[in-house]
Amino acid sequence: MRLGGCSVRVLYRRTRNEMPCLMEEVEGAEAEGVEFDFLASPVRLESTDGRRILLTCRRMKPGEPDASGRRIPAPVEGSDFSLECSTVIAATGQSVERTLAEREGLRVTTWGIAADERTLATNIPGVFAGGDALLGAGLAVRAVAAGRIAAASIRQYLSGEPVTGEPSQWGIAMQPVDE
Repeated sequence: MRLGGCSVRVLYRRTRNEMPCLMEEVEGAEAEGVEFDFLASPVRLESTDGRRILLTCRRMKPGEPDASGRRIPAPVEGSDFSLECSTVIAATGQSVERTLAEREGLRVTTWGIAADERTLATNIPGVFAGGDALLGAGLAVRAVAAGRIAAASIRQYLSGEPVTGEPSQWGIAMQPVDE
């Protein structure tokens, strides 16, 4: 939204109070114009014309509590609705299957995939990791920041440049001030 030209809508299968996030993040997003649609869950994605996406969703209702006490969302039959989108981003808070990652040759940590802090490059050339795959479940803003860093690194890698990550946006020089 900050780049202009689009609207943003967040779908969440549970209620507002059950969101595993800082409520300040939700309130800040709403203040900037992000729409939230609670008790809604995506069920199907289709291409409409090769450029647009039709996202079919289903209304949910709070169901029985699970072992942790959180209510399991239950589908409301006959409540499907569709949204035409230009982009769909799945933000589901996943964790890394470390055994599979190691079998593929990736180094792992306690939290996820091991990657260089500055470039997000892994030990396999051309493979980059960020967000939940790097540090485990965390804030969406950190995952977005990792995506930005990875994008810069991937562009450098694909262009045959040295992979150095995103250029520093800050330059601070510590020196005496002349009077």
